[in-house]
Amino acid sequence: GRGRPEGGVRPGNILWSELAKPYGHVHDNGRQHPPYDEVSLKTALIKGVDPAGNPLDPVMPRYRISDRDFKALAAYMKILEFQRDPGVGAFALEL
Repeated sequence: GRGRPEGGVRPGNILWSELAKPYGHVHDNGRQHPPYDEVSLKTALIKGVDPAGNPLDPVMPRYRISDRDFKALAAYMKILEFQRDPGVGAFALEL
C-alpha cells in the first residue's frame, strides 16, 4: 500500500487508514480533499479525480474495473496494512 518510487514519481500512501482519515488531506503541492470512501476511491481509479474533484497526477493510471472486482479490491485495501507475510512479524522474522 505504500509503493516505491519509480521513474522519478513518489507514490502516495494508499493504506486505507491513510486514505480515509476523517479530516482529509492536504498534499505537498497544496491540493486538498476530504477523506476517501469506497465511492470516491472507485471514481479516482476510473476517472482520475480525488474526492474534491481535483485531477490526480497524470502518472496515476486509470482503470476499467467491474463492480465485483472493485468490491474485492476495496475489501483487500481495508485489511492490507494489518496482514503480515507468513513468517514475518512486526519487527522480526518468525520461525
